[in-house]
Amino acid sequence: MPHKIKFTSQFKGFLPDPVLAKHCIPEPYKKLPNFDNNEIDRPTVKKCMPFLDVYSTGYILLTPVEYMFTYGENEEKVIVPALNIPQEIKPSVEVSTHNDYQVSDDIKSKNRTVETVFKFANHWHIKTPPGYSCLFTQPMNRNLPFEIISGIVDTDVFPINVLFPFYWTGDPDKDYIIPEKTPMVQIIPFKRESWKKEIGEKTEDIRTWVSFFSRFVDNYKNKIWHKKDYS
Repeated sequence: MPHKIKFTSQFKGFLPDPVLAKHCIPEPYKKLPNFDNNEIDRPTVKKCMPFLDVYSTGYILLTPVEYMFTYGENEEKVIVPALNIPQEIKPSVEVSTHNDYQVSDDIKSKNRTVETVFKFANHWHIKTPPGYSCLFTQPMNRNLPFEIISGIVDTDVFPINVLFPFYWTGDPDKDYIIPEKTPMVQIIPFKRESWKKEIGEKTEDIRTWVSFFSRFVDNYKNKIWHKKDYS
């Protein structure tokens, strides 16, 4: 029986629902051919199951409204939601900022183009079964103008909504619109378990290599890969 992750919001039906990650696979990936120039010895990343697994694992929260990256009243960089959003909804969709003292420069993303650490509000409360947490991270293998700061939350007991800090990585000198329903955060639930490291010596077995690479393509897909089920 599958485990259940529950999303609840007072805006259900009015703002975009969370979606399966596999429903947000980028169009450039979908359009990519399996082989460069149709040559079987030149497979593209389209044939790489680990790459596809990243796209299809977990769930995606979408931006609930349009956001604009622009200059504020004091010429500082700000990110604001669509201007006609009702005042009572704005706190649930706004972008705020962290105080500078909370993050030192040496651990900030090198991809940032603005020094400010921004933070997406989130109107969804996320609940997992006992013993399960969630990794919140950047929607992976995508080019976006922002970079989510990854974090793990024990969502089986966390009583409030998780907020999502991020860096701006787009052109800092241009106004930019983040469209509504842009993939915003990837959510990967997992069971909290104890692990113990063991280090040993591995000896190569030529029979393993012969068995694994016996086909031109899809060796990993057909011999190793297991389907991951999210619904």
